[in-house]
This record gives sequence, structure tokens and C-alpha cells, in this order.
Amino acid sequence: MKEELNYTIDQVAQIMGFSKGSVECFMISGILKSQEVSPGDYRVKQSDLDEFKDRVNKN
Repeated sequence: MKEELNYTIDQVAQIMGFSKGSVECFMISGILKSQEVSPGDYRVKQSDLDEFKDRVNKN
């Protein structure tokens, strides 16, 4: 079974073309799901990023 990729906030910002601050706002508001892997260090699963991309592209 293949392990799912996880992305840092910086990586998500680069992939999506948003600022790091915008990505953090999406995470805080719950629009983009993320997991805290250590205090202040978050990761976004590939499946959550794909879901976020779908939501963004619909608007």
C-alpha cells in the first residue's frame, strides 16, 4: 500500500500560487484541512489538497 504524500504550508502555497499567509488563513478557517505534526508545524495530505483544489476551481 502506497503512503499518501504530505505537503508543508510553503509547498501548498507554491503549488496553488497563493501566499503562505493565505494558505494559513484557509487552514485556520477550515477550508483547507491540515494536521499538526509538531507544535506550529503543519502538513496537508494529498487527498485534502485535491479536495481544496476542487473547491477553489468551482468558484
